[in-house]
Amino acid sequence: KWGTKLENTNDKRLHGTIPTGEKTKSHKLTENKVIEIRKLYKTKTIRELSKMFGVSHTNIRKAALGIKWSCVKEGLCSIVQK
Repeated sequence: KWGTKLENTNDKRLHGTIPTGEKTKSHKLTENKVIEIRKLYKTKTIRELSKMFGVSHTNIRKAALGIKWSCVKEGLCSIVQK
């Protein structure tokens, strides 16, 4: 069926066809690394984590705060797109 961009996106969410986490083409982290980043975020600086994981401080901040990789907190990354 033809729909607006928003309707199509909502359909993708409903059917689980939006790539998330490691399923995206441009991912630089893995689920395990995101979990580790979130644990270490309390004890290390963003710059230290950035060097440890080889990604930008922006990627570290977004992963640690759940701005990106929110599906890891919910445990959905492994389930979506099977």
